[in-house]
Order: sequence, then C-alpha cells, then structure tokens
Amino acid sequence: MNDYQLSRYCEDIAIEITNSCNDFEDAMVQAHEAADGSEHVIYHYQAHQLCIGCNTDLGEDYLQDMGEPRTGWTYNTIASAIAYGEIHARIYHEISRIFEGKEDQ
Repeated sequence: MNDYQLSRYCEDIAIEITNSCNDFEDAMVQAHEAADGSEHVIYHYQAHQLCIGCNTDLGEDYLQDMGEPRTGWTYNTIASAIAYGEIHARIYHEISRIFEGKEDQ
C-alpha cells in the first residue's frame, strides 16, 4: 500500500457512494460505513501496511481528536483507528469535491 493506491481506493469508494446518493448527509453516513468496513481497517495487518506505506497525517489527527487511547487499546487497534481516520477523511474530501462539482453544474 502506498499513497497513490490509497488515494485511488478512496476515490473509487467516493465515486460509488456519490453515484448512489443524491444527498450529502446520506453520502457521509455511507462514507463512515465504507471506512469502518474497509479491509484496511478490520484486518490489523493491512492497517499496519497502510500506516507504514502512506501518509497518515489525517488518521493521526483523527486519533488525536478522539483523546487518550481507551483502556485495552493495543498496537493493532491504534493502527486500525489511524487507518480508519485516514480512509474516512480521504473519502470525505473526495465526496465533498464531487458534490461541489455537481452544484457548479
């Protein structure tokens, strides 16, 4: 996994979501569900690969915004949380860009 692959992955998800939603709010719900169910989030190995090979600034911001790690969090769950935050943010930004383009038309 590298930044280019992650960006393409998130763009594809965003396109699929915006093709099935006319409402931005509904798209945001689906963005959360897509990020939460991503194989890069639910499988710790893939979360680690994402954290190693990609810029995770947005994911780390997400983790920081959550506050202190919860009791029982492990290296694996933190990697998955960072992966979720990064994927969700990238999907969100792409959906926002797409909806802005639709409004301009």
